[in-house]
Amino acid sequence: MTRSRPSFLLLAVAVGGCVHRQPLQRRDEARGAPAVASVDEVPTCGHRVVVELKNQGRVGGELIAADASALHVLDGGGLQAIAVGPIERVTVEVLPGHSVGITVSTVLGTLSTIGNGYFLVFTAPAWIISGLGSGSSAASRSSEQTVPTDVSLPAYARFPQGVPPGWPPTSAKPPACRLVPTDDLSAKYRRG
Repeated sequence: MTRSRPSFLLLAVAVGGCVHRQPLQRRDEARGAPAVASVDEVPTCGHRVVVELKNQGRVGGELIAADASALHVLDGGGLQAIAVGPIERVTVEVLPGHSVGITVSTVLGTLSTIGNGYFLVFTAPAWIISGLGSGSSAASRSSEQTVPTDVSLPAYARFPQGVPPGWPPTSAKPPACRLVPTDDLSAKYRRG
């Protein structure tokens, strides 16, 4: 009889785990309808881009939207709609660069080889070679170059579906993006 109690308990837990009240829905009566937020409260940031123009220099800033006719970039002077035609190349900073941290680690690691005695001849160059390789790899992989008609470019914008109607307000400068505390990667990127 003692063996049946653990079996019964295991069966009760397994069956009880399958019971649920109702399927999860976006509009649950207990929670009410989803809240409506203004466009200025969008808690995301577009990635930083550098738009290189044919014979006219470059424009850098936050990518707000990208569509078939223009790239919308927010720089220090405000929102600029840059026509696709004169754009030669777009560089998108996909990830934050870690080259400074890698350089510091390489220098400290190389200095730590002082305690290795004669093996310093082998360990110091190993630190230097691996640090240089890692640093250059991290620096080159933090950004991607593409053409302005790339269909994946809107995914890096603050508003992937396009600039919302009435944004930015005509009476004020376009608001900067607002970081949310859970967006650690973006926070590291903005400090950067």
